[in-house]
Amino acid sequence: MRVLVVDDEEEICKRLQGELRKEGYEVDYTTSSVGVSGKLKEAKKGGKAYELLLLDLRMPEVSGFEILKEIRKARLDLDVIIITGYGDEDKAVEAIHLGAIDYLRKPISLEELHTALFRVRKKRAGEEKKALKHRILVVDDEKELCARIKRELDKEGYEVAVAYDGIEGMEYFKNNRVDVMIADIKMPGVDGLEMLEKCRAINPDFVPIIITGFGDQEKAITALRLGAFDYLRKPISLEELISSVDRGIELIESRRGLSARKRELEIETTLKTQYAERIEREKRFSENVIATIPDPLLVLDSELRIKSANRTFYETFQTEPEEVRGSSIADIMHDKAGRLSTELTKLFGTEDMLENFELHYQSEKLGERIFNITARGMLIAEEEEEEEELVVLEDITERKRAEEKVKEACRLREHFLKETSHRIITPVTIIGGNAELLLDSRNLDEAQKERIRTIREKNEEVQKLVMDALAGKYLKEEEGDG
Repeated sequence: MRVLVVDDEEEICKRLQGELRKEGYEVDYTTSSVGVSGKLKEAKKGGKAYELLLLDLRMPEVSGFEILKEIRKARLDLDVIIITGYGDEDKAVEAIHLGAIDYLRKPISLEELHTALFRVRKKRAGEEKKALKHRILVVDDEKELCARIKRELDKEGYEVAVAYDGIEGMEYFKNNRVDVMIADIKMPGVDGLEMLEKCRAINPDFVPIIITGFGDQEKAITALRLGAFDYLRKPISLEELISSVDRGIELIESRRGLSARKRELEIETTLKTQYAERIEREKRFSENVIATIPDPLLVLDSELRIKSANRTFYETFQTEPEEVRGSSIADIMHDKAGRLSTELTKLFGTEDMLENFELHYQSEKLGERIFNITARGMLIAEEEEEEEELVVLEDITERKRAEEKVKEACRLREHFLKETSHRIITPVTIIGGNAELLLDSRNLDEAQKERIRTIREKNEEVQKLVMDALAGKYLKEEEGDG
């Protein structure tokens, strides 16, 4: 597995590189976050893709979050373990949401590192439908015995390393991950018991199996007290050896599996806690916003049942929370025809808004009312795809009544205009026409004609006055003066 470590502290990079190489990984590191996503893409393009990234969130140039987003966008087949500082758990959890598999707190615990690595190996083995590879270390000064054990364990599919004394065995142990160590109690220099104690001090995550000779019963018991899993007497039965190794592997896998599951539960609990806290904050915020809205407002669930309402709603409808919570909006708003329910259902899963929907409502408490309804759906839990709807009920009863009064006034005005035109304009027009005829008559003297001209002028003034009044001129002037 190819691994890239990204951290601005070179000491941390080198330490992680050393631990990861013990696992048999090919490890590179960089202390700069600039160009990391490009480096990952180029490696994949060149056929040497990185499979694991250890990434510090707090980098001076490009943040770990930005790199995570770029990785997600590029769809790189890459597992990510986040490195974070104390107090940054919230940010680490946010990184989990972006696709990271785990996070490590500084100073990095080797136990937590190995648990995270085990989770990555287990995940990849499951995806590739392959069994995990296990490494066995055989330490014995009898080279023929070592070769025989190695040959048999190779057949079983294990990766086997051999050392011929305790010092060589410890050196290998320091630099490599070992799952099962098979060691002879009696060896020159450092014997099996001393090596067992020193290896446990380096890393206790392995299963030791001791080889004993005739008369080594007491030392075998001591080894078991020191944590040895099993002991085998010489001459060794290969069948017993393989059985013991298999059981040791089962034990170490069980331990690591429990640690991994514990870690998964910790992350899951943290995610749920953070999610619950966020929902609670959003709920309090929503309740505060809802409380400030002057019109009656309802919050509906996906089945159009009332989850909550603001105080204005309870005051307007003269009811209490326990009387309406859990009830359908169709029942509360007397929507027997289902028109409102149909329109509200259409909003789920969309960004549409219901506007200018008039609903006529009638009850003994409120009498006849008219509501203008505005509604919109909103996603409150993206992870669970949980939706709600906000419904605002604007009481437009008085406005509608006022509009009806205005319509009635307009109707009366039109009637008045028609009647005025018929009863005043027509006679005035006739008078004006007769005045013109009289002026054309030769039987009138000048004094009579002058009086008729005066009648005609006054008639024209009356006609203009009436026409201006019908056109609303004097009403407009009065409004302007006001």
